[in-house]
Amino acid sequence: MRMYAVGFVAVAALALCDATSLAQSTPPATTTNYTSTAHMTIFSNRQGHIVEVGFQTTKPGGGSGMQVNRYTPIGHPTSSTFTYKGTTVAYFDTGTVRSTWTAKVTLPGNGTFVESARGRVTGGTGTFRGITGTLTFTGTNRLSGNIATFHARGTVTLP
Repeated sequence: MRMYAVGFVAVAALALCDATSLAQSTPPATTTNYTSTAHMTIFSNRQGHIVEVGFQTTKPGGGSGMQVNRYTPIGHPTSSTFTYKGTTVAYFDTGTVRSTWTAKVTLPGNGTFVESARGRVTGGTGTFRGITGTLTFTGTNRLSGNIATFHARGTVTLP
């Protein structure tokens, strides 16, 4: 069974901000709220780890980028609930953003999965050097194919 978790986290971390608008218009030590949507293709490998690769769009500013999520199952508390931990790297034209997170996925039995996650933005490169923040995700997605759409929100601070 494929687990469609966490793309959102990456998205959230990625979502963090529009690289161009933050770099050009945000004063130092500014905190910004963001929302993000990501469309991810899900892969898995033989070591039990799952990798997602996809594209995301972030608001404010309409910034777009690519993200890579890597996550590992860490628990299976019930027959329909799974927990994960993972990392995300979001790639923008002017730098990257890294995040870590944990997620819970529930399979309600109606052809969907419900996911919730929390994480931290842990750093970045280029325009995002020194970025920090938090992210959360909640969403419901269909268990069809290997494409998942995630919605995230959070707060990030650039020095």
